[in-house]
Amino acid sequence: MLFLFGTGSTVTASEPLPNLTCQYCQTTGNLVVHVVARYVQVFFIPVLPLGKAATTVCGHCRQTLRPGEQPAAYLAPVAAVAARAKTPFWHYALLAVFGAGLAFAMLSAVVGRIRNGPAPDPAVPVVGQRFKMKLDEGELGPYALAEIERVTADTVYYRTTGLLRGPLTPATATVALRDSIAPVTGHARYPVAMWHFLTTGEGRFRLYK
Repeated sequence: MLFLFGTGSTVTASEPLPNLTCQYCQTTGNLVVHVVARYVQVFFIPVLPLGKAATTVCGHCRQTLRPGEQPAAYLAPVAAVAARAKTPFWHYALLAVFGAGLAFAMLSAVVGRIRNGPAPDPAVPVVGQRFKMKLDEGELGPYALAEIERVTADTVYYRTTGLLRGPLTPATATVALRDSIAPVTGHARYPVAMWHFLTTGEGRFRLYK
């Protein structure tokens, strides 16, 4: 991929220095200072300002002096002009785009959290929550699924499938919890304290949905 990277510049101020005398031709009132703002650009789009530089030009003899070449008598009036020259806002164009994108992403995340609410806590049983009971380290099984059917003040009622294998998706989980309920232990219950232990302490039940 072609990556165009470089620098650019913009003249932000040009003012006469009527009270200064040119050090070369000794004429007074012919000096002009030009302030240039430099910037980094990517694909010809300004990214980051590099600061300002002030150059003096004599209208009579055309002597041009860059920063570091100007005599002491030039420094104060030249600095005053440079201080008044403002860096154009579009020198920050790409940074502004990145900043706006970052702000939008952060705002979207906050709005998403507000809309979706806090992440479910497996220790707080809620009807419809699904859990995966993994029996070994393999990704494709065997495992079983459990789904909370009813919750009372002291008991969690749930249904569970027989042993399953293969990829687990929301669709396959729905089918399994409908068609593969274990014949004997398919409907069971635990005291709330035991449920809390199984889902957070021991971790036998991992929240799936």
